[in-house]
Amino acid sequence: MNNFLYSCISLLYYPYISLFDFSNMKRRSKPTKIERNKKSSASLVKILRKYHKWPALVISFFLLLFAVSGIILNHRSFFSSVDIPRNWLPSEYRYYNWNLAAVKSSLNITADSVFIYGNIGVWLTDAGFSGFSDYTSGFPAGADSRKIFSMLETANGHIYAGAQSGLYRLDRNNSFWEQVSIPVNEKRVAGMTQKNDSIIIMTRSNLLIAKDCDNPDFKLITLPPAINDDQMVSLFRTLWLIHSGKIFGAAGKIFVDIMGLILIFLIFSGLLHYFAPGLLKRVSGLPARSKIKRVNRVFIKWHNKLGSMAIFFFLIITITGMFLRPPLLISIVRTKVPVLKNTWLDNPNPWFDKLRDIIWDEERQIFLYSTSEGIYYSDPHFSAGLIPFPVEPPVSVMGVNVFEKSGSGEFIVGSFSGIYRWVPEKAEVRDYITGHPVTSVPGLASPFGSLPVSGRLEYNGGEVIFDYARGAMVIPGSMSTNTDDSPQTVLRHANPSGHNPGSGLAGQHEPAQVSRKMAAGFTGDRSRFEGSPHGFMPMPEIVKENSPLPLWNLALEVHTGRIFSPLVGDFYVLYIPVMGIVTLVVLITGLLIWVKKKRRKPVLPDAFKP
Repeated sequence: MNNFLYSCISLLYYPYISLFDFSNMKRRSKPTKIERNKKSSASLVKILRKYHKWPALVISFFLLLFAVSGIILNHRSFFSSVDIPRNWLPSEYRYYNWNLAAVKSSLNITADSVFIYGNIGVWLTDAGFSGFSDYTSGFPAGADSRKIFSMLETANGHIYAGAQSGLYRLDRNNSFWEQVSIPVNEKRVAGMTQKNDSIIIMTRSNLLIAKDCDNPDFKLITLPPAINDDQMVSLFRTLWLIHSGKIFGAAGKIFVDIMGLILIFLIFSGLLHYFAPGLLKRVSGLPARSKIKRVNRVFIKWHNKLGSMAIFFFLIITITGMFLRPPLLISIVRTKVPVLKNTWLDNPNPWFDKLRDIIWDEERQIFLYSTSEGIYYSDPHFSAGLIPFPVEPPVSVMGVNVFEKSGSGEFIVGSFSGIYRWVPEKAEVRDYITGHPVTSVPGLASPFGSLPVSGRLEYNGGEVIFDYARGAMVIPGSMSTNTDDSPQTVLRHANPSGHNPGSGLAGQHEPAQVSRKMAAGFTGDRSRFEGSPHGFMPMPEIVKENSPLPLWNLALEVHTGRIFSPLVGDFYVLYIPVMGIVTLVVLITGLLIWVKKKRRKPVLPDAFKP
C-alpha cells in the first residue's frame, strides 16, 4: 500500500516540477546575448556559404574560360603565330562563299593579274578569279599577322600591303614580301593612299609620309585636332581599357594577367575543397587521407587569403566587362567622359588610337579620314584643324570596312551597318543596293544592319559585295544613283557636333560571327545580286585550308560568349550579363564570409570572465 501511494505521488510531483520550475524555464527561453549573436551569425554564414558555393560550382567552367581567354587577348602579338584549324570548330566558323571577312578588296596588277586580300592574306588570281596562288611568303607565321587591311600600287610600280603586323613591300623578282620600317611602335596599318609621288600610310594613331617610293623614308605626322574636339573620350573605350588593364600600359595588362592566374587558382582550390569529403570516403589508408586533408587545408587557406586580397579588383573587372557587351553596352554607347589623367589615354596626340582609313581626293585637294569619331577632311598640308562633315553615312561601331572614291564627288562607305553611296557636297546618302535615300533613325541602333558588309571589289564589269555571314554577292553592271522623283531625304545627326554618334567604339572588337537571322533580314532589291547568272568564283579548298582561325580570334569568341551561339542562337547576348551577375553574387558572398570569420571571437566560459 505504501509503495503504491508513493508511486502515485511521484507521478504527480515530477510533472509539476517540470512545468512550474520557472527559474529553469526562464533560463531556457531567454538565451544570453552572446548565444543569440552566435546563433544568428552561424545561420547567416550558413546562408552565405550556400550562395557562394553553388553558383560558383555552376559557373566555375565559364570563369576558367574567361581567365584563360583574357590572358590570350591581352597578348595578341605573342600568340599571333598560333592558329586553330577551322574544321575543329562549329560550322559558323568555317569559310564558304568568301564569308567571315575573308576578302576586304582586290588590287589589279595587270589585265589578267589580280591580288585579292583580307583575312585570308594575299592571293594571286586572274581576271576571272578562276585560279588562286598563295602570295604570303615573307609575312610572319600565323593567320593573324597576315590579315591585310589595305594594298596600294604606286605610280612607279611598287606594291605595298598594310597588315596587322606592319607595312610590307613586294619584291617582284622573288615574289617575297619585305617588311618596311616605320618610325612608330604601333605596326598595324589601317589604310594607305597616294598623293602625287608621295605615299601616305595611316596607323591607328598617326600618318606617315614618304616622298620617295623607291627608298621610302617615312616622316611622322601628328594630325591637328578636329575643330569640334571636346577633349573627351568614349566611356566604352575607357571601360574597355580598364577591363584589360591597358589603361595603365604594359604594367596594367600584366596585373590583370596576374588576376587571371589568381582566378584560376581560386577555381581549382574551391573545387578541391568541395570534392575533398568525397575523396576521403573513397581513399583508404591513413597516409593518403592525411595528405588530402593537408593539401585541402593549405589550398583553402590561400583561397581565402588571395580571394580577400584580389576581390576589389575582381569586382572592377567584372563590372566593366558587363558593360562591354549588349545589352548593357547600349546604355553607354554614346556617353563621353573626360580623359583619365596619367593613364594610357592621356596622350598629347588628339587622334591617338582613333584613325581607321584614309582617302586622298585629287579633285578637291583634300584628305578624307574615317575615324572612331566620324568622318573628317583636311587640307593637303595638315595646317588647320580637321573638319567634320555635316552629313555622313551610318558606320557601325565595329568600324568602316569599305572606304573608296567612286566618281566625281562620290564615295562608297560600307560597314556592318550597310553600304552607302555618299555625296558630301550634296549632303546626300543613299543605300548602295536599292538607291533609296537614307534617313536617320532616332535613338540607338544595332551595330549590325540588314547587310553587314565586310568588303567590296570589282568583278567582270560589275561588283561583288561581301556580306559577313552570307559571303560574296554579285551586283551586275554599275550602280547608279536613284533618280526617282521622290523628295530627297538625307541622313542627319541627332547631335549638333555633326559627327557620327556612337562610332567611338570602332575597331575595339572583331566579331567572328553575325547572326544569319540578322543577315537574312535584308529587304532591298535582292534580284540584283541573288540568283544572278554572273556568280562569283566558289571559294577554293586550297584557300580554305590555308586560312585557319587565329588563336586570338578564338579567344575573343570564347571571352564574349559568341562561341556558344550555335547552341543557344541569339540568346548568347545574355551570356555576359548573366555570368556577370552570378560572378558578383559569388564575389560578394565570399567577401561577407571572410569578414564574418575575421570578426568572430572566441566566447569565454563564465569561470574565466573577470
